[in-house]
Amino acid sequence: MKRRVSICMVLVLLSPLMATAQVKTVPAYKNGVKLNTAALILNNASLLYERSLNNHWTVQAGAGYRWGGSIPKAFGLGSLIVTSNSKGLRGYSFTPEVRYYFNFCECGGSPSGLYAGLYTRLTKLYGELSFHYWNGTDFIDALGASNFREL
Repeated sequence: MKRRVSICMVLVLLSPLMATAQVKTVPAYKNGVKLNTAALILNNASLLYERSLNNHWTVQAGAGYRWGGSIPKAFGLGSLIVTSNSKGLRGYSFTPEVRYYFNFCECGGSPSGLYAGLYTRLTKLYGELSFHYWNGTDFIDALGASNFREL
């Protein structure tokens, strides 16, 4: 009985070594379109397009739009109480990128895995913020509007 259990245990332990690896052929995609769904939580829609140039190099272009956004509604500075009302940040961005993939799927697929990339981003944001603060005797209103551009 012990001998049968021992033989079964040896067979079970050696079965992964005896199994042959399955070779899968992954289709080679030259173009890919991606939607950044995690950014939707932060009121930012982002669509990306990536094109494979060869086994290791790709180029990518991304376009995004930001709407809404928020800031703290009330905070205190010593005896000064400040409240704010924001119309939120809104704007757009464009991001071109070049990527070099270190790994390449040898089974016929597209570049994947670890990569290094160079990119630049053009961003233009618009925002408006109004402050109401209590200086101890009366309320004072202030308005701030801004255009922010990043390159």
